[in-house]
Amino acid sequence: MVVGIRKMLALMLYAEKTIKEAVTEAYKELYLDHELSHLEKAKKLLKLVQDMSVCEREALGELIGEFARTGLLPNEVVQILWEIFSSPEQSPKHRLGAIILLGMVIKKLPNRGKANVQVSRNNRSYF
Repeated sequence: MVVGIRKMLALMLYAEKTIKEAVTEAYKELYLDHELSHLEKAKKLLKLVQDMSVCEREALGELIGEFARTGLLPNEVVQILWEIFSSPEQSPKHRLGAIILLGMVIKKLPNRGKANVQVSRNNRSYF
């Protein structure tokens, strides 16, 4: 199933608007379901970004950028990613995934990065 989900990402790199909208909607339902907690959304996105090829990562960047630009990516999820990245207690794998996702958001909305330069470490355990 994960292979098919990742293959869908390549469609984000095509220019046709209807294709991008369909992929965005499918990923929104899979990863940003309104019934999921913000932490669950962040964890699902972190799992998605692991072991991606460069091409898949570029396509995911388009998708995450679209989520950020349209307000579909909740601020609370971005905050959790900042906390994971900034916490030395988190595994390097999770910290790397968090900064990759944050980079995708900041590429589209640079001010989202400036707003979180000072992240409080609240000693929450995410994993």
